Amino acid sequence: MPIERLSRRDFGRIFAVAAVSRSMPAIAVQRAADEWAAVRSEFILDPKFIVMNAANFCPATRNVSEVLFKYTRDMDANPSQQSRAKFSQGREETRKKIAAFLNVTPEEIVITRNTSEGNNLVSSGIELKPGDEVVVHDENHPTNLTSWQNKAKRYGFTVKSVAIPTPPPSVEGSGQALRRCSDIEDKGSFLHSCD
Repeated sequence: MPIERLSRRDFGRIFAVAAVSRSMPAIAVQRAADEWAAVRSEFILDPKFIVMNAANFCPATRNVSEVLFKYTRDMDANPSQQSRAKFSQGREETRKKIAAFLNVTPEEIVITRNTSEGNNLVSSGIELKPGDEVVVHDENHPTNLTSWQNKAKRYGFTVKSVAIPTPPPSVEGSGQALRRCSDIEDKGSFLHSCD
């Protein structure tokens, strides 16, 4: 699958494979360790530190930090409306590039500040009412689960949490666990899984 034409389905498969990768043979594990070392080298983070908190602080890669510093200096040098306008243009160009990479339209791409904001937009954008249910897995980040639970109290729908074994037995096994929790076909439940 050429990376420049990655479909949403293929994108999902890549993450599903990553979820079950703990059972890989030793050679693949070493290759993965080498790949992670290469990824680690992309960060400014002191190599003595291991970041275990990815919920509210995620260090940026070197190239992202450099671009951020560049644009911050640029804005500090010229904080005019004309200077700020280029950021909107840049955002739209970025949406187009992301859309092309995922093989979707730019209108399907929303750039948010973080995953919690993105999850909240999803949960706020779906009209749910009493009798509806949302099925999430038990390892969702609290901000994701809490946003669904708060909206459920407000609008009267149900939130069900499903335990997914760690590591999952397979991609299909994880899907089966979610489907067992709810009669999705009959009730039209909404599955939401994003950390």
